[in-house]
Amino acid sequence: MVTPSIIAEGPLIQEIWRANPWVSTKGMLVGINAGLGAGRFPFRNADNYWRWVALCEQSQLDSIWHSDRILSEHPFVESMSMMAALAGATRRIKFGMNSAVLSFRDPVMLAKQCATIDYISNGRLLPSFGIGGPRVPEFASGAFDGSARGKRANEALEVMSRLWSEDQVDYEGEFFKLSNASINPKPVQKHFPVWIGGNSAAAQMRTAKYGTGWLGGLSSVDTVAATVSGIKDALQVTGRHIADDHYGATIVFRFAEPAEKAKVFVPKVFEALSVVGDAHNILSLMNQYTAVGISKFVAIPLADNDEDMILQSQLFIDELLPVLGSL
Repeated sequence: MVTPSIIAEGPLIQEIWRANPWVSTKGMLVGINAGLGAGRFPFRNADNYWRWVALCEQSQLDSIWHSDRILSEHPFVESMSMMAALAGATRRIKFGMNSAVLSFRDPVMLAKQCATIDYISNGRLLPSFGIGGPRVPEFASGAFDGSARGKRANEALEVMSRLWSEDQVDYEGEFFKLSNASINPKPVQKHFPVWIGGNSAAAQMRTAKYGTGWLGGLSSVDTVAATVSGIKDALQVTGRHIADDHYGATIVFRFAEPAEKAKVFVPKVFEALSVVGDAHNILSLMNQYTAVGISKFVAIPLADNDEDMILQSQLFIDELLPVLGSL
């Protein structure tokens, strides 16, 4: 069992500060925000899930994130339903979907859902959108059409962005057509955030054209560096601006004592993109991402069950938040 140590009050924070120039003299990782994410749903029942949500809400975490899966042999919750539930169950913390796949949803309905959730939460929704991988089960099963998903996503983002900001929308595209369409109420956030995922050249241009930020999935530091650079180049083409502190990455972590590390099972898909160890190890990985322009993190605990998820989340809150800029 790993026991939390509050590093902000002990000598460890001084050691971290000497070893890492991105930590300020006050012990904070300046400008860095972090939220916790749930990939597969690890909770046996709803009560334990709400215990975890309460833990996050009462901490200084920036946000809660849910992955988007419709079809899976593993337990996943539907992300937009969870956004609405979190809007009613919390008062402070923000929440987002990482990332809602545009091919799974009608853009008018999705725009309405996002606007409603942002309205009832007093502006705490962090919507993130992607196109989904070509071999995800939703496409492979034939449940959703995966063809031309990039073009459909571009049109969907255009439709949604206009519905959020305009009173009447006329639109005629290849996939979607609207005449004198409007939604009300609008989102509370006047400059509604639109986080885009994906690493391809098309995703980079999509972010530069429609996004207010970029949130990467599980990608290597080198891939993230190339994507951030590509987005900034694409912004020169679109003439738009994305703030330097609006680039995010997803990491997988687990706190474990040295004797336990070799016993921790890490799914193959996470092996090169996760960190198992102590606060130093996790901060070292985060530092690699901050060095290439990342300032937002979605941290997914590598947990086996309900209690393990809550413990790993508590350790992240106790061990890492004291040196993150979210305090």
